[in-house]
Amino acid sequence: MTEAPRASTPIATDRKPPIEAAASAVEQALAEAHEAGDLAAVRLLHAVLGLLCVSASAPAPASAEPHMH
Repeated sequence: MTEAPRASTPIATDRKPPIEAAASAVEQALAEAHEAGDLAAVRLLHAVLGLLCVSASAPAPASAEPHMH
């Protein structure tokens, strides 16, 4: 039995940090919601974008720091 060839996904070397990538995706969704006239989605996405921006600029919580023993 032979295995089917697997599709390879190129690994990007210029990847954005996760919060930055999420903010970019939310910005795109926000633009689409504006174009569609979906006021509820626009309000929700503005709130989400605000939280992402605040969390991106906030220092990491102490629990996220590596423990030195």
